Formats: sequence, C-alpha cells, structure tokens
Amino acid sequence: MSEYDLDAIVAQHRDATGGDDITFTFGGETFTMPHPLLADDEWKDELADITSDVEMGQFVLGEEQYERFRELGGRASFIGLLMRKAQEDFADVDPQGRPTRRSTSSRASRKRPKRR
Repeated sequence: MSEYDLDAIVAQHRDATGGDDITFTFGGETFTMPHPLLADDEWKDELADITSDVEMGQFVLGEEQYERFRELGGRASFIGLLMRKAQEDFADVDPQGRPTRRSTSSRASRKRPKRR
C-alpha cells in the first residue's frame, strides 16, 4: 500500500506554480487571480455557479481588475484561455513537483512531404 504526504505534494505544486495565485500581464499591466486548482472550496463553488464567460472574468479578476482588463482590450474568453493554460501547466509536473514539458509526438514533429 502506498502512503503519500499530501502536505508535501501540495507544497511542491505551490512551489512549482509560484503559489496560490496566477499573475499575468496583458496590455503592459499586471493582473492577479486565484489559481483554479489551488483555490479554496468556497471560491470553486461560486465559480461553478457562473453561467457566462463575462461573469467568470468578473469573478476571477474582481470588478476593478476586470474593468481595467477590458479597457486594455481584454475579453472574458481570454481569461478562459489563461485558466486552461494554467491547468495544463499544473498537470505537467514531475513527482518532485517541478514543471515538465509535454512530450511531442514524433508524428507531429515529422516534416510532411510536399503535395504535388
């Protein structure tokens, strides 16, 4: 039977991802939001009740940051892309909690022949 130290696992993931928050830049400005996989249960419950991209953007960034994000040309769908990327990056860690690169298929990286 395997035994895991969950405190250590969570700490490794926090270290690998930079903490409980995601910080990103857009339009030359910095924004912060909770990491969707490390956020507390109440936050996740509220997020689950959201029914549109716009509500989601307002919720995760907060009204003030979301307003500024929009002024800079941001769209709610961009936040969805960011959350997806953060979840992918979070999943791509080794057993020590260090980020890893996704393996690339040799088929995808193989040069395709020219069509005639």
